[in-house]
Amino acid sequence: MKTLSRIIFLTVALVSISGWASLQPKSLEFACVTQFPTTSFIADMDNGRVKVNMINHNGIKFMPIHSGLVTINDLKILTERAEILANIGEQAQFFFDLENCELHDDTTFSCYRGGTINGIDGKPIEIFALSSSLHQLKFSDLVFNQTTILMGLLIDQKTYYVQMEYQYDECGFSTTRR
Repeated sequence: MKTLSRIIFLTVALVSISGWASLQPKSLEFACVTQFPTTSFIADMDNGRVKVNMINHNGIKFMPIHSGLVTINDLKILTERAEILANIGEQAQFFFDLENCELHDDTTFSCYRGGTINGIDGKPIEIFALSSSLHQLKFSDLVFNQTTILMGLLIDQKTYYVQMEYQYDECGFSTTRR
């Protein structure tokens, strides 16, 4: 019975480890840019790290600060959020160690613990997550595929998200698994 338990434990452990290893990318590069540039996320490899550039082409007044339903009651909160997120600036560069990234398939990934950058005012901005997801929208006979890039930030001990949605053909991915 002990032997059977050990075999089951080792089998589960090996399957878990091999499954985890398959999530680890060897490289992660992508570019998501709208046809009329608004906010772009562009990533490439830099000495074993994923270097991500977020570019607000039309300035910080046009950067995404919210996604989803908005009511009149939300206007004050959105104004405060806009003032805080504007501290990122028109362009920001941050890094994720490749071992802190998981590749779920060819177009979806998650990266964690991106480190800290300094905002325009010198305050630290911690980038704690970056991920992509794929969504399908159906309207009658029309089907649209969208890619969403979501970045998680910690500023003054508060959590914020920058989320940008792209048409499927506005993103290109070049990823390889280990």
